Amino acid sequence: LSTQALSLSLQHIHADLGPAAQPIATLDSAGAALSYQSGTSGKMLVGVLGVNLTIGDASGPHLQLSNANLGLAVYFGSPVTYALDAQGGFAVAGLPAGIGLSATNLEVRVNTTGGAKTEHINVLGTDIPVLFSAQDGNVSQALATGVKLQIGTFIQATGNFGFTQTTENSVKKLLIGATGVTASAGDGTLGVSVTNGTLGLEMYNNGSGNVYALDASGALALTGFNVFTVSATARVRVNTTGAAVTEAIP
Repeated sequence: LSTQALSLSLQHIHADLGPAAQPIATLDSAGAALSYQSGTSGKMLVGVLGVNLTIGDASGPHLQLSNANLGLAVYFGSPVTYALDAQGGFAVAGLPAGIGLSATNLEVRVNTTGGAKTEHINVLGTDIPVLFSAQDGNVSQALATGVKLQIGTFIQATGNFGFTQTTENSVKKLLIGATGVTASAGDGTLGVSVTNGTLGLEMYNNGSGNVYALDASGALALTGFNVFTVSATARVRVNTTGAAVTEAIP
C-alpha cells in the first residue's frame, strides 16, 4: 500500500477546528470520502468530501456547514502549522424567539502558518483548493455570503458577517459579528434606515431556553419623510439572557 496517495471511505470523523484553546467549529460527519497525499517538502495534504461542521451548541443555537468540501494542508516544522478551508451549504437551528438568520453558503478558514498558501487537493476527481494570501496572515474565521438577519417582526439587516463559537463555564455560545451593516424598519414607504453599522450578537442555551444579547449601532436616516431630515447615530441593545454580557466578538 503506497502512502503517497490514499483514498478512504470514513464511517465517522470528528474533530475540533481552529485554535486548541478556542475552536471555531466542530467537524462531525459520517460516510465522508477522504484523500491523503503526502505532498513534498515536509507537508501533508488531506481532502474530505461531504462533511458537516457545527458552529455553536448542537443542542442550542448553532450554524451548520452542510455537505462541505474540506481541504487541509499540514506543514511539519517547529512548530507544526496548518491551513484549512471548508465550504458548503448554510443551515441554522435553535435560534431564540425573535431572531431569524439566512445565508447562501458558509466557509470556514483557518491558517496558522502566517503566510501565503496555495494548495489543490484532489478527492475522487473533485479539486479542493486551500488558498490564503500573505495579507490574510494568521486567521481563524467563518464567513457567509448573502446573509440576512431578521430582528423581531420588521427589522432586517445585511452586511459583512463573521461567525465563531466560545465556551464559558461549560456553556457553548454562538457569536456573530458584522460590519458595514445596513438595516431598515418600516413598511417600505415610511420608516427608518441604518447604514455603515456594526453588530454583535451572542446566542446560547442558558438551561431554561435559547437566549440572546444584541448590540448594534450605525448612522440613522428617515425614509419617506419629505418635510424634514434627521441625521443621528442609532443604537439597539437587547438582552434576553438575564445575565451581564461582556463579549468581545472578533
